Amino acid sequence: MKKTLFYFVVATIFFVAFVACEKDDIGGNASIIEAKNVDVSECRLWMYGYEEFNPITGEWEWIPGKYYSANIIAVKARLSGYDYDVAESEFKNNSFSLKLSKVPEHYLDFVTSWSRITEDMISDKNAKWQFIRIYIYDDKRNDWRLSLRDIDMYAEYVFVDKNFTIQGVNSGYQYDCSFKKGWNIMYEFNGKYMTKKPSDTNFRWEVY
Repeated sequence: MKKTLFYFVVATIFFVAFVACEKDDIGGNASIIEAKNVDVSECRLWMYGYEEFNPITGEWEWIPGKYYSANIIAVKARLSGYDYDVAESEFKNNSFSLKLSKVPEHYLDFVTSWSRITEDMISDKNAKWQFIRIYIYDDKRNDWRLSLRDIDMYAEYVFVDKNFTIQGVNSGYQYDCSFKKGWNIMYEFNGKYMTKKPSDTNFRWEVY
């Protein structure tokens, strides 16, 4: 009985540790995107004008073209520059929830490949990252991009393969970023990049 209990305890500890590692590997809270009250009024489609026969007058009448609201039904998180989705969700009641998955190694780019950042600004020059773009789709597979912003401030979701920092100024761009392995949020305002969320902000998803 004691031997069986011992194996059970060991197995339980191993399982809990494994699950915890998997959770940390995708970045904790930054790997979940919860959005409510998303304004999609700008998602409109144009219906061309056409001729229609009026049985009452016995004549053909011209029906002018007009815009109509799209029926948004889905949301996808896609790697920037790639046809690869890391999350997908239904769009319902102007809300969605995305759980971002881990980005495969071959889709990651060296941070140093970004021309605005020099090697001396990065704590680990071998660090890699990748950004995503959020798209919403209607029932006819038309798509629009969503942007997370507060007036002139933008927020980007970025996946990194290790912990590292970016500190310094180059070509007029200033960086004060501390990334944790997995998913992070990087904020940008007037050429300043940071991972600490600025105070007194009200970010919202907008059709881009």
